[in-house]
Amino acid sequence: MPKLKELPPEVVELVRARLRSGARDEHLVEWAALGLEERLESLYELFRRGEISFGYLAEELGLSVWEAESLLEKLKPGRPTTNL
Repeated sequence: MPKLKELPPEVVELVRARLRSGARDEHLVEWAALGLEERLESLYELFRRGEISFGYLAEELGLSVWEAESLLEKLKPGRPTTNL
């Protein structure tokens, strides 16, 4: 199984520190959205090449297959969700 890009420890620690301090600001939401989109792109490329299933893509995002399909359709309309 291919290794996916990991977040730098400094980024993870910064977000954790902000959450521990009680921060619930828009920056954290924006960071999360950007991270999710980047993660979706990385996983989708592996799926497109046939290296992972769409079910695995969804699982790695913490979503059901239906939620992953819906998210993909909203962010990247027209992309196939089967590699047949």
